[in-house]
Amino acid sequence: MPKQSLSKKHLKLRQVIYAFIDSQNLNLGTGKDIYKGKKLIYKGWKLDFKKFRQYLSDKFRAAKAVLFIGYIKQNEKLYRQLKSYGYDLVYKPTVKDNHGKAKGNVDAELVLHAAAIEYCITTKPLLCQETEISIVYMSI
Repeated sequence: MPKQSLSKKHLKLRQVIYAFIDSQNLNLGTGKDIYKGKKLIYKGWKLDFKKFRQYLSDKFRAAKAVLFIGYIKQNEKLYRQLKSYGYDLVYKPTVKDNHGKAKGNVDAELVLHAAAIEYCITTKPLLCQETEISIVYMSI
């Protein structure tokens, strides 16, 4: 039997949309009160991560939501909850800032993940088993 090769017409193209989320920027962007002088111009609010995941699916058709987050052992319950909402978590070790607050710098990790997916698509699509990927980067 002759060996069959895969041609473009045999590949089923599908679009997979990823949402890459810097959790620190998301929390800071939504939760902080903003003042102009002494006047409150924006009242911060607590993000509902479950509703936000649904929003990403509905608005952007994001099949995968990758949440980049600093790892703190005491937050295991939160991590389980976020996973149950449909997030894929990428942990980054945390360091203390000048005020003793934990910070996980996820910017470089986020870019590397996005670049790795783009590399698979443009150079080795059969190895990645994805033939077309659109990337949505959410940072508020």
